[in-house]
Amino acid sequence: YKSHCVLPNSLVLGYALAIIESGKANNIYMAGFDGYDFGDHRNDELESLINAYRDSIKDKNKEITMITPTKLKNIKLKSIHGI
Repeated sequence: YKSHCVLPNSLVLGYALAIIESGKANNIYMAGFDGYDFGDHRNDELESLINAYRDSIKDKNKEITMITPTKLKNIKLKSIHGI
């Protein structure tokens, strides 16, 4: 919303994405979200939050790009040297 956000959980990532959106960022590069061991439900929680963010934004061309390796699925990975 214009003056506030509603988050599905208390993960700090949600607050960060809300700030990113309010600042009208064109690109989102993330580092340090390597994820948890495969099969850990916390990966699902992170992915669900990222998908909810993608569904809520107006600019469907805005991408979230990881610049460090991650176990999260369906997220673009790019070398920091390629930016």
